[in-house]
Amino acid sequence: MTLVTIGQTGRPHGLKGELKLWVEEAYEADLLAAKAVFIDKRPFFPSAIRAGGSLLLKLEGIDTREAAQLLSGKPLELRAEDIGEPEEEAEATFLDLVGFVIYDTGLGRIGEIEDVLDMPEHYVAVVTYREKEVYIPLHEDLIAALDPEAGTVELNLPEGLLDLYL
Repeated sequence: MTLVTIGQTGRPHGLKGELKLWVEEAYEADLLAAKAVFIDKRPFFPSAIRAGGSLLLKLEGIDTREAAQLLSGKPLELRAEDIGEPEEEAEATFLDLVGFVIYDTGLGRIGEIEDVLDMPEHYVAVVTYREKEVYIPLHEDLIAALDPEAGTVELNLPEGLLDLYL
């Protein structure tokens, strides 16, 4: 049997044995359909998987935070036959904007996107603006222009948003 590493287990979540997961995006659908997962080469059977912000995994027989702690920080694998065909081309996401420079239609250059946080309901760009770390919401309705070749994003930011940080 061939195993494919799809991610890693994180810290326990709550008191009933759930684990946070980090899973490569290409394998999320495969994980959600899996009948068995392998943690540190040992098979486990998911009793529940919750998505939305973070992936949370509840395993049969793991019912306490202490039991889940023993499985944290380990490779998460699926059997090769449980992994579907890769999509031809992955759709671009806001996570791909790290390194782009944000411009506001009124204020001009804001700064380079240092990180993109995947929040439960939206994405947020982390930018240093006037020597302070600021969080800028990324939403399709705010984008005025996007130039992948130049590495720039022009946004129509709500008036006063950046004043909250000054």
